[in-house]
Amino acid sequence: MRETLASASWPTRDITGRGRFIDLRGELVPLLSLGPLMGSSDAAPALVVVIDGPTGSVALAVEEVLGQQQVVVKPLSSPLSKSPLFSGAAVLGDGRVGLILDAGGLATASTQRCA
Repeated sequence: MRETLASASWPTRDITGRGRFIDLRGELVPLLSLGPLMGSSDAAPALVVVIDGPTGSVALAVEEVLGQQQVVVKPLSSPLSKSPLFSGAAVLGDGRVGLILDAGGLATASTQRCA
């Protein structure tokens, strides 16, 4: 994660045929809303998380960031192992299982969406 920003404080631009971008200090960064990718409603994002992927930066519109933790990544079993959006899973401190998003997969999904 490169940085986290309040979504209302950064202007966005819709570029016909390419998608929505955030103007981050003069750099146009693809804005990817996680809701539709994850099959849920597209709730109003409160934050934008900027990540660096193999094909460049991507801004993720999210409702909230719950925190950061160090975890042991476990491989996924089918059918989730076939998804380019997840790199693994981890058992959290409270016993719940958390899916780990793959920054490269998200960047690729954004690039394909914006191409």
